[in-house]
Amino acid sequence: TRVRSSAASDVYKRQDVVPRIMSREQMVQLRAWMQEHAASTALLVSSVPAVLPPVIGFAEYVMGVRPFQSVSSSLVRRLGQILAGIQQKLALRFSFDHWPVFGATWHELIELLDTRKRDLVILSGDVHFSYAMSARRTFFPTKRRVALYQLVASPFKNTLEWRDKRLILGQAWIKRAIYGGLYTRMLPLLRTKGAKHVHFDMMFQNAIALVTFWPQSQGNYCIRQVYLGVKHKTLVEIGSTVVNCG
Repeated sequence: TRVRSSAASDVYKRQDVVPRIMSREQMVQLRAWMQEHAASTALLVSSVPAVLPPVIGFAEYVMGVRPFQSVSSSLVRRLGQILAGIQQKLALRFSFDHWPVFGATWHELIELLDTRKRDLVILSGDVHFSYAMSARRTFFPTKRRVALYQLVASPFKNTLEWRDKRLILGQAWIKRAIYGGLYTRMLPLLRTKGAKHVHFDMMFQNAIALVTFWPQSQGNYCIRQVYLGVKHKTLVEIGSTVVNCG
């Protein structure tokens, strides 16, 4: 199924409302679809990523938190509104328009993950670089938990300014984070030639992606995303990410 996000300008109109990336009606439909397919690996296509590189994801999540909404004190609520205004300005300033910043639907997505019996895979883009991540409800390795895997491919043409790229690279040394009910981590991204790691596990060059699923035991899948770029006017494999392949 495909998930479409709302425009940021519409979402940030009211400071006293926990922001949403999907309407309640859309979330009801997604929940029903997820419950219908709870026993098999589910594949979603989202116009914007649900899981971002750890520091960026944490920053967006913090910008979406509205801690004083249900407080009875009018003074505290007023302080909450002032805080929400600051959060909104910062979110717009840094183009925070991905799932973590939308507090209401973010927690609804986490609740959906709790109902899963098999992994959830999200394909996405719209961030001007390629990467892959996994997320779970716990970081304790004693028992395998259902995972959320996300594979992101950059656009055909990247227009990422150096200032923005520098900010992204500045946080890239942190590979793991816990926020909003999830333990997230970057997945290795390998160059095709020599199978060496891509620096910071993020690829900034223009690319398209081909994702292949191989059925495994007990209803699981081995997943490989291949990144394809143009070299000498020919489309060639430039990198890959392997997920859940043992």
